[in-house]
Amino acid sequence: MAIGCAENYSALIARQVGGDEGTGQGTTPVVVGEVVEITSLEFNRILSGTSTARVEFTRCPTNCSFMSAPVKPWAYELWLYRDGILVWCGPIVITKESRVSETFQLIAWDITGWTTRRRIGTNYTLTNNATSIAINLAQEFFDGTPGRPDPGLLDYVNFLGFASTTITVEYDGFQYTVAQKWAELVAAGFSYTTMGRYTFVWGETAPNINSPFVIDATEIMGEMELVQDGTDFATRVVGMGEGVRFSAGPFPVDAAYYGGVDWPTVRYQGITDDPQIQALTLQLFSQKRDLSPTLVIPSGSSLTSNTEIQSTGYTIDYTTQIAIPELMCGLRYDVQVPAEQFCQPGRYPMRLDEMKVTWTPEGQEKIAVSFGTLGIPEDD
Repeated sequence: MAIGCAENYSALIARQVGGDEGTGQGTTPVVVGEVVEITSLEFNRILSGTSTARVEFTRCPTNCSFMSAPVKPWAYELWLYRDGILVWCGPIVITKESRVSETFQLIAWDITGWTTRRRIGTNYTLTNNATSIAINLAQEFFDGTPGRPDPGLLDYVNFLGFASTTITVEYDGFQYTVAQKWAELVAAGFSYTTMGRYTFVWGETAPNINSPFVIDATEIMGEMELVQDGTDFATRVVGMGEGVRFSAGPFPVDAAYYGGVDWPTVRYQGITDDPQIQALTLQLFSQKRDLSPTLVIPSGSSLTSNTEIQSTGYTIDYTTQIAIPELMCGLRYDVQVPAEQFCQPGRYPMRLDEMKVTWTPEGQEKIAVSFGTLGIPEDD
């Protein structure tokens, strides 16, 4: 799959459906017009956060008449199309008209921006696994409460995986927004990202963890480093709960080779049984004892034009309706490092944390990416 070679972008303005007479509730927003003479455009996708977009266009008679309607923040959405396929959309939050440059600017958030303005209107405490609570939030608050305008988002929330973590969330009147409670799910291991009008949600593990996308390192411009970081290394970890204790390590080979690098005792509040303290300590020990090299790619590194991303079998049904579906934040991407670039070649698992696209009418599309490390390298 080749990316970074778009021929054209277009920007449409849509009236969001909440409270607009004649459009009904829970339906797709109604497109009211298209801006012309775009001078620049940019948007991003981000993991577990709200992405943004900005489009600048001339103050020509067509645009001036259109913007004088006026296009108001939150009442209208910005839809960006890449070669005729929707790539980004969300509510407009800022409009600007500049005298000297004679241009307009529209700045928008993706559809998760609505959660920052949707307050929770109930009082109760819910203890359940994070997936059930996420579904509860989506059903009750993405979709709106009876009698309240509905931005029509529930049909576009898709669960790709499930979280086993059990958490307690307090819904306390009108003190919290959906976004604040959504952040509690992220802290419990949940992840989400928005592509087009769709919000994809999953649990602790990336949906394509066993069938990653593959990118050759030569497709990523700029510096990258292989790092063995021993600042958190340990050959022994002690976990302490409430009345229980467990020590993991050291292995005999560790004691001889590393000289016994202990990790300070870790205390776990509320843990009272031996099996649980053992599992937590062993998990931490496995992480602290790992000195496998990791690939570090600077944030915002650019992809080459016509970058090829190989699929190893992972697909999402909805991505046929979304442009650049092969760059989805939160998924696993293995970067193939060739022997001519590093002394330790191999496939290094990464997680896509952010991608940013800039485009000009001269036809130049630039895609920047930011990766986080994921797991250990595979032998080439």
